[in-house]
Amino acid sequence: MMFPKKKWSKKKNPNWPIDETTKKKTKYHSKTQKCSLGHIHHSTGECGYCNNLLLQTKCTPRLVKSFKTQVKYSLKVNGKQITNHFVDFEVIRPDGKLEIHEYKGFATAVWAIKRKLFEALYPDIPYLVIPHQPKGRIRIR
Repeated sequence: MMFPKKKWSKKKNPNWPIDETTKKKTKYHSKTQKCSLGHIHHSTGECGYCNNLLLQTKCTPRLVKSFKTQVKYSLKVNGKQITNHFVDFEVIRPDGKLEIHEYKGFATAVWAIKRKLFEALYPDIPYLVIPHQPKGRIRIR
């Protein structure tokens, strides 16, 4: 005699164990974090960089006057809307110059195309990419 198999799922069984191991992971295994200002960032590295920019505005105002997070830039070619590009940080220097800072843990093909479009449409705004620095041993020589 065959017994029907029981299917266990969150939807059908309210007693399904809920813990950190059953949460779905993101595509690049990043963790959403809040920085000191309360902004929500898509990775811990981006959050740390935001905290670093905040420290620069408070302690060394000659380097960074102010900054904004997740600024939307419209990428239009010949009057047609192609896409939008949300940059991580828009940094304003004390002399009034604008810079774009993009924290990247993993560079995708879509991001590379958006970056090239941005640099072509906004040639007067410098686009700086801050690469992810993996945690590792610090060697002292």
